[in-house]
Amino acid sequence: MALALFGCGEEPIEPGRLVLTSGHEPDPWTAAPAPTRARVDKVLADGEEVSIGEPDPPVSRVSLGTGAAGQFTVTGLGQNDAALVRARSLLLDPVGLAGLTLPLFVSRVDVLARPPGELPNDVGASPQVAAVAQRHLLVARASGATLTLDGYDFAAWSAIAPPPPLECGAASCDLRSLAVAQGSLVLALGDDWGFWFDPIAGDSSPIDPPDGLASFGLVAGGRAIPATDGSVYVVGGTRADAPSTAVLVIGTDGALSHLALSSPRQGAAAVWVEGRGLLVLGGGDATAAGAELLAEGAKAFVPLPQPPDETVGAAAVAWDATRVLRVGGRLGGAPAPSVELSLGCASGCQPKAVGEAVDLSEPVAFALEAERALVVGQDDSGNTSVKRWQAGTWSNVPLREPRSGASALRVPTGHVALVGGGPRTIELYVD
Repeated sequence: MALALFGCGEEPIEPGRLVLTSGHEPDPWTAAPAPTRARVDKVLADGEEVSIGEPDPPVSRVSLGTGAAGQFTVTGLGQNDAALVRARSLLLDPVGLAGLTLPLFVSRVDVLARPPGELPNDVGASPQVAAVAQRHLLVARASGATLTLDGYDFAAWSAIAPPPPLECGAASCDLRSLAVAQGSLVLALGDDWGFWFDPIAGDSSPIDPPDGLASFGLVAGGRAIPATDGSVYVVGGTRADAPSTAVLVIGTDGALSHLALSSPRQGAAAVWVEGRGLLVLGGGDATAAGAELLAEGAKAFVPLPQPPDETVGAAAVAWDATRVLRVGGRLGGAPAPSVELSLGCASGCQPKAVGEAVDLSEPVAFALEAERALVVGQDDSGNTSVKRWQAGTWSNVPLREPRSGASALRVPTGHVALVGGGPRTIELYVD
């Protein structure tokens, strides 16, 4: 994002600025209830929040000033200082952007909204998606013996021209999993192939499974769970089609290694728990522990004192180092109950019921502020559905356009994005 400035002219360069755009949606500042005041803040790289100012709404542009790099947030506030409108930027360097103008997407809070532009191609249902280089959305799909890539740039708030297709080295590129290491190095996995590629540089190369992993097919289809230190875990036991104990580890240096779950799992949930490590829960049989943990820095998974959990296809959200919410999925053919697990429990542990079940398949869950959660999945008709969990109660979040098989991920601005499933537009949720 940073642009180098050279020269030492006497004339100062004006600070850069952000010009707000509502994309495909109506002006969010005029919808009822309309914000009565606004606030601009900046979160520095170390997490410190700095107040920039309180302009009168509606806000159309924001100066970047000349301070340190940070993520800019514009918030429109209503009664009791409730947030009604919000815009979030990438991490921006005001010095490198002096004299420049950038767009910034703004929308209503707690709803879905479509930013400017749309993907160049119809990416179909259930595309593989990833966030790359702290700036881009990457969308990958198989096309014969190649992978076709699309993308969106959250600095320019526009789609990216598709790069040339990539050869996967197999007769059919049935893409099952994507994982991003070192910011922009992407590992693509199929049942009998794997290769690295850099969508920005355009480089690619095939790769063999690490020692101890007989085939990428043992983890392909598993979800990629990033850790705080930048390593990534592709957990074979999260896939729906076959049980697996295999876990592919991508180190911070890009090196691959292999670990094994303590029990085979199928359709398990997995989540990184800050201060704890990688938690894998559900998807087991009647004899396996309900959850197991790979502690930070450890080399082996340890079963936790949780009762057996045969729930399949659920998602998980970590509230803190001791409490994890499990939602969605099915148990014995019926929607699985929503429960909270206590990771601090030492014996006789039982998950705590925390509200009604949510009947969604292939759910992906995201933590929101104030211990709320957003869950994206497919309903009984195969249509994409979005629900928000708060204090045990579910509410529907309407889509802007009907979708079937949309994929969801957290993008570098902090929004939750819905991609594919029919429309070429992207839908974003901000809290």
